[in-house]
Amino acid sequence: AELVTTHGFAIAANAHESVLLSLGPQPGDPLSPVKEKLLRAGNLSAPYTLSLAALRTDSDLLLVLRLLCANSAELKSYADAFEGRALSPANERRWARMLGASVRAMLDEREAHTSERADAADVAAGPSRMRSMREWFALLTRHAEKRMLVDVIAEIDARK
Repeated sequence: AELVTTHGFAIAANAHESVLLSLGPQPGDPLSPVKEKLLRAGNLSAPYTLSLAALRTDSDLLLVLRLLCANSAELKSYADAFEGRALSPANERRWARMLGASVRAMLDEREAHTSERADAADVAAGPSRMRSMREWFALLTRHAEKRMLVDVIAEIDARK
């Protein structure tokens, strides 16, 4: 979407496609004050960039997910998260479950109008079928976002 709005074009298969994700401590989490303090101290605030790259690198997103899903014992090792290391295998499973549910909800919301498969068929048919270039760019952007969400879900599922 950024390419369209800033440069006037879109790429059908943009490997750098991302969406913004708002995350924070869960309501009712007794460790929320500690987690909020750690996030502030680390200068981490929503929204976070969700992409395949963010799941495969030492990203702010992974750091925040690890902290938000940490229990009291894991929070004692919070420095590990800031150094790009897992807090525990259980923590990795918890954040993957939480993120997977969020990403699936985002995909379901985006597919309420058109499916990723239908968008892929329209992209393959080319821009000549569209009423305008604006409609074509909207399709490319929508499809790339859905494709990225599908890929993120596959990446999360592969970790299980």
